Amino acid sequence: PNSFLKIIPVWKDGWDEQLGTVLPQTMVEYALQANQTYPDKRLIIHFMQPHHPFIGEKGRKNIRINEGIQASRRLALGFKVAREERPIIWKLVKEGKLDKNIIWESYQENLQIVLDYAQKLIEKLKGKTVITSDHGNLFGERLFPFFWIKEYGHARKTYAKNLIKVPWLIIETNERKKILPGEKTEYEVQKDGTEDNQMKEKLKALGYIN
Repeated sequence: PNSFLKIIPVWKDGWDEQLGTVLPQTMVEYALQANQTYPDKRLIIHFMQPHHPFIGEKGRKNIRINEGIQASRRLALGFKVAREERPIIWKLVKEGKLDKNIIWESYQENLQIVLDYAQKLIEKLKGKTVITSDHGNLFGERLFPFFWIKEYGHARKTYAKNLIKVPWLIIETNERKKILPGEKTEYEVQKDGTEDNQMKEKLKALGYIN
């Protein structure tokens, strides 16, 4: 938290209770507001899609709203969540309880939806924009050296090419954005280590750190 001037918790304030995620249009609204408020700062804008739940027509029709992403939100808010409540959509695919083709088509649909919104956002931002991802997903790949195991999603402690190789699309515009340094972050002004410890515990619960 002390690395950034401001962190805007869209997952907390802009959550769609019906679909159980942050919709891409909501993320665009927050991003444009942040760009207006901090015109001389770089922005990291994190869309939830193509991560499940799948918000497209095919995804909503064929796959129930997955409780797992709701559980992740409760974890991040500081609530205790039982292990069986955590994201299970890829586990259901692995066990053959969800059709692989429907999942793949729904995932592609989710990706196309967010790319359309990302394009609209890029058209309104100045300077250089990079489109990338925080991780990939596995979809039935066999894991070395355990070739009899097929994995789905982004399993913990798993080193696989399709998990760690992510896109890096650079989009340049004629007008460069002037970035100004300075200004202490809100975390540096008041910081006693408590928030750092809480954040580490939440990241551990979500499987992002050991």
